[in-house]
Amino acid sequence: MHDVTADPGPSDEVGFPSWVMGHRGARAVAPENSIEGFTWAVDNGLGSVELDVRLTADGVLVCVHDESTAAHGGPSALVTELDAEAVDRVVLTTGVGVPRLEEVLDLAAGRLALNVEIKNDPRERSFDAERAAAGVLADLLEDRASRGRVDDVIAVSSFDAGTVGRFAEASSRFGHTAALLTPPGTKTQRIIDEATALGVSAVHPHYSSLVSSSACRRLQEAGFVVRTWTVNNRLVAQRLRRSGVAAIVTDDPRRIV
Repeated sequence: MHDVTADPGPSDEVGFPSWVMGHRGARAVAPENSIEGFTWAVDNGLGSVELDVRLTADGVLVCVHDESTAAHGGPSALVTELDAEAVDRVVLTTGVGVPRLEEVLDLAAGRLALNVEIKNDPRERSFDAERAAAGVLADLLEDRASRGRVDDVIAVSSFDAGTVGRFAEASSRFGHTAALLTPPGTKTQRIIDEATALGVSAVHPHYSSLVSSSACRRLQEAGFVVRTWTVNNRLVAQRLRRSGVAAIVTDDPRRIV
């Protein structure tokens, strides 16, 4: 997940197939989870991106993958220990800041579909057993919709089933987009069992769970839309597309097509 393939240079054409979804924006092209990356996606005709969100100490969703921004030159404090204004002031080593989710929603509205991953891992120090971020996201999207904002959020996912379940229950307009994200190597039957118990309509398995030619077919027969991550090899992407995967998350959309 953290390996980025070599930069093959810019694409000769603008626009990508609808099944190509950028990972953390398009992290091989621009800094991950950044306004610059999401802008690149819009400008180059990428239809959808995956992004990560965490909740600040004062209840604002910001786009960041790790528990802290230390690995990218920011403070070592947990995001959950900082208020939103403190996060706003962070400048990473790549020269970019950490955007608030609402800023990304405004940028994407009418131009870019979003797969929002809520980061809440029980193995992390910042794990929230109350799953507050799911409730905040549901409220944010509901409020924006009530004000006429058109947010094309096609999936809200998490590795934490409780987070997925809370979002699905909390949002009347977007609850149907809830998707179960599963770790590398998770067996097909386990994915089916867990997703069925949650009542979601989509699953996001790692591509290593789809090595068997029958895996995707079984998931589809069970009624799930299948989106997979993170694929940076064109041949693997082609095989997955032939197997029926609806979307492929990739660090570099240019390489995949």
